[in-house]
Amino acid sequence: MADAAFKPEKDYSKEVDQQLPEAEQLAKTDLQAAIEKLSVLEKQARQASDLASTSRILVAIVTLCKNAGNWALLNEQTLILSKKHGQLKQAITKMVQTVMDFLDQTPTLDIKLSVIETLRTVTEGKIFVEVERARVTKILSDIKKQQGDLKAATDILCELQVETFGSMERREKVEFILAQVGLCIEMGDWTQAGILSRKISTRYLARKPKKTPEQLEKEQKEREKKAKAGEEVPEVKEDDVTDLKLQYYQQQITLAKHDSKYLDACKHYRQVLDTEAVEEDPAKLRAVLQRIIYFIILAPYDNEQHDLLHRIHKDTRNTAVPKDAELLELFTVQELMRWPEVSKAFGPHLCSTEIFDSAEGQSKDEKAFGRWQDLRKRVIEHNVRVVAKYYTRIQMGRLTQLLDLTEDETEKYISELVTSKTVYAKIDRPARVVNFAKPRDADDILNEWSFNMKSLLGLLERVDHLITKEEMMARIQPGAKMKKSKPSKNGDRLKLNKHPYQKMPFKISSKPFVYCVGNPKFDPAKAVQDVETHRAAMELLNEKNDFEGAIRLWFGLPEREKDEYVYHAVASVTLPQVQSVVELRGRNGLHGWYDGGGEKGGEYYSQFLNQTNSLPDIPPPPPPSVSDIHSYTHLFSPSHSPSSSLKSFVSNAKKDSIRSMVSSNLTSKRYLHPSYPGLVIPKVKNLATIPLNPYLDFWEWSCKNLEWCGPVGGQGLRSHHLLPVLMHHFGCVVPSCEALSIIKNLALEGVGGRGSSNVNSATNNNNSSSSGSQNGAGDKAGNGDGNGSADGGIITSNITNGHSAVSTTENRTENGIGHGAVAGKKTKNKKAAKTPKPPPLKILDVGSGNGYWSFMLRQYGLETVAVDNMQSEWRVNWIPNTHLTTGTSFLKSLPRPQHKNHILLLVYPITGPDGNGSFTRDLIKEYKGDVVIVSGTQNGNGYTGFGRGKGSMDEFMLESPEQKGKWEKIAQVPLPSFAGRDEGLFVYVRGQAGEK
Repeated sequence: MADAAFKPEKDYSKEVDQQLPEAEQLAKTDLQAAIEKLSVLEKQARQASDLASTSRILVAIVTLCKNAGNWALLNEQTLILSKKHGQLKQAITKMVQTVMDFLDQTPTLDIKLSVIETLRTVTEGKIFVEVERARVTKILSDIKKQQGDLKAATDILCELQVETFGSMERREKVEFILAQVGLCIEMGDWTQAGILSRKISTRYLARKPKKTPEQLEKEQKEREKKAKAGEEVPEVKEDDVTDLKLQYYQQQITLAKHDSKYLDACKHYRQVLDTEAVEEDPAKLRAVLQRIIYFIILAPYDNEQHDLLHRIHKDTRNTAVPKDAELLELFTVQELMRWPEVSKAFGPHLCSTEIFDSAEGQSKDEKAFGRWQDLRKRVIEHNVRVVAKYYTRIQMGRLTQLLDLTEDETEKYISELVTSKTVYAKIDRPARVVNFAKPRDADDILNEWSFNMKSLLGLLERVDHLITKEEMMARIQPGAKMKKSKPSKNGDRLKLNKHPYQKMPFKISSKPFVYCVGNPKFDPAKAVQDVETHRAAMELLNEKNDFEGAIRLWFGLPEREKDEYVYHAVASVTLPQVQSVVELRGRNGLHGWYDGGGEKGGEYYSQFLNQTNSLPDIPPPPPPSVSDIHSYTHLFSPSHSPSSSLKSFVSNAKKDSIRSMVSSNLTSKRYLHPSYPGLVIPKVKNLATIPLNPYLDFWEWSCKNLEWCGPVGGQGLRSHHLLPVLMHHFGCVVPSCEALSIIKNLALEGVGGRGSSNVNSATNNNNSSSSGSQNGAGDKAGNGDGNGSADGGIITSNITNGHSAVSTTENRTENGIGHGAVAGKKTKNKKAAKTPKPPPLKILDVGSGNGYWSFMLRQYGLETVAVDNMQSEWRVNWIPNTHLTTGTSFLKSLPRPQHKNHILLLVYPITGPDGNGSFTRDLIKEYKGDVVIVSGTQNGNGYTGFGRGKGSMDEFMLESPEQKGKWEKIAQVPLPSFAGRDEGLFVYVRGQAGEK
């Protein structure tokens, strides 16, 4: 139990105030008597649990000993007082801190050492004084180091495990560990130094982004608000760790140099470069840039080294070191470098630093000559790779001439490169010929020729498609004259003269195009039917974590060596680069979705920030368990009921766990209007009856690989390395079976007919009723366009498996047209005959992107009209007939009555050029139909619809001045969310206040 839990039985402060001056006066003549007098009072205060009085007495006793110069008695009393029965912990802490302050006042070193040993004895094994023990031990270690006993200093300091000290500040911990590493390096204990250095988190040393004036102003206002409310405003200290960062990476560079880990040394210097102190000092900047170049050149060749080499070469700051940049450029071009010329041109400059030494024994660094030899080796290896690139066979004599080597050295270097699988080579010694060509059989040669031809034809088709696109974009410009397009002669997938929208003033792409860049034969309709290929791709994902292999297999992409496609999104990446990051798993904080990363502390911490606006002083949570991830992904499995799965997910969540926060977030945002039974989607009993949704399976694997079990409601702007590839192949957001089924039911059943309906209609026995104007196709009513009204009619619709039974009771039709009554006739208290079911609503997919949602909705049997300006380039396009225009242009050209026959679908709508949601605002303003469905973020992070802090979809549709009262939300369901995201599906229908 903590000392603070004890309530003093008696307050001895008056007695202490009275006896302390008396004891001080007595100590001048009889120190022992003064101590005995205070000891009696100390016992009384201790037994009464009077912490304040006990602390004052203990401090007074040791102070009297120090003032009297009796250091031996001070040591004795310190030990005795700390061992008293029931001694209060905080009193011991204050006494130890007081004695520590006396260390600088000790007359001799021997006395100082005796006091230190006393303090180490008192603090041994006591957690409440672990920080004081660490500080005293550091002083003792420094003394031993000054005396030249380096081994004793190292042993004393390294016995401390400061990383486990909870009461020590983080900066002080890092300083202690750095001191331990420094002593180990001086001792030459390189292994122990490496082990200790790994106790320091590089995230703590990472460069913190500067706060914007807006952030500073916001924080100042919050502090002022708390101060006015009478709350305590904690002082925010900006902890500058630049000195620790530079010291840490200097030690890491020393370790890397000793072990000849050149690539690690290069990375450490790049971290040093990423500090203001270095960037603002031209001399330091040049020195660091030089060493970055030196060590990346010295690093053995592999994919990582090659990639980093070219990234360093593109750094514009290299202009500060032109000579070194010139050497770096030689390694980036596929040209031979003659070592004698390199040595002559760059040798004097390189050897002027401590990194290189052209002769052994001339430098203080014993490894400098070894690095010079390694530089020669890297030049030779570069030359061998260049020769292997341009030659299939070469005479040994000619090769030795090109490499400036003897035959024995040539064989040695070629053998090393072959062993490391950098090049393929076979040496024919009798013929003195080196063969660099890898033998291939006839199948390989034919396959390469076939692939090259396909690539050429695909490139031609791509150029043709882009030219056609530019022509069409030019036609739709204001004032452009439209020319009638001629049907293509090579088998168009879509014939314009038969398309229902052909008379509208924009065009559908009429040229044949490639569904997938890299595989012209890819056909989405056939791909989703290929169950075996899908199963094999899933095995690569789930058993081998081979994301690259699964993507290549599913889409039929070429092999890595022949695929140079770059995925442009938040970052520009290639498939091999993404796969290399996948293989890192959660290292370097890649999976820190809940551990305090991100803009304000990560998903987990955001729950606390919403309440306190300050990070909690708690450790980051462990990654979610496999079962939690599995339960989250099963929320979107077609074989499970969404509502039942969510209840199970909530009920099995432990209190204050990540899963409980995810469940709270999902349940708080899920909403289904009770008047629409078609929104409740049951589980699919036979999965063979629904189309394959490959994106859902890739997403499920990504959750397992990224250790993600769902959003907790934070507004982090985080992304992940898989997203660029998945966006290019499938789109921005994953359609779930529930979302697709909701859209299908709304399209088949409508919202109580065509036109404005009352969403607050009564329900009985799973039947939904709505009264109001009913606009639909009423052939029996007389008019083909179906525009009329059924005044006072009540239409009851039973949504069951996509079928609708429409009947009318007490239905009167006066000079109008409506379902359930024949025009011109009056019926009263009679049940009318069932009328034909109206045609399904069409889905107007505006901003369709690569068309994956439209493709899936068509697989569900719906008719979709995809509209997109196609300003973005996708690797995969799922549909061939996207309208190349803007959404507002399409809606303006569509006859207004036909708006009622379309559901407006916005999948991940952009925020618009102003970031204020102009894209969404203009579409909703122009749309005169009755149903709007939006698929986007539901945590206000500014990804979709409206910019960050500029409102949400609900605020615009339900509360904005231009839309308030016109719409009512009938559904909001979560969608499969990628790591760091929080996505949902919103459904809005026109209410009674809407336009008729």
